[in-house]
Amino acid sequence: MLPAFVELAEWWRFRERYGVRLITVQPERGAASRRNGMYGPLQRVVIELKILRGALEETLATGLEQTAGYTRQVRADEAHLVLFDRDPDTPWDEKIWQRSESFDGLDIRVWGA
Repeated sequence: MLPAFVELAEWWRFRERYGVRLITVQPERGAASRRNGMYGPLQRVVIELKILRGALEETLATGLEQTAGYTRQVRADEAHLVLFDRDPDTPWDEKIWQRSESFDGLDIRVWGA
């Protein structure tokens, strides 16, 4: 079995080639999972990453819709949306923030970065 980072790198190349946007990580079972610090039940968490282009509210609306779709698809327990502001003129105090949003009955944690 390949180390997790090699599998993830392979998946990333596949994702880039075919446009797949959903990554599922399956933890090891039994003693191997305990060696790697994984205890307890499987947790499903969706983390959608977006680059801020144009208005914040526009990117936020698109990101919330996508995050909610992925959350339902994998029946995730948590959902997060991270918006990256790459504008060099925006001060860091304005780039870094967090808030909770509700979309279609789901609670989604939104992070500015």
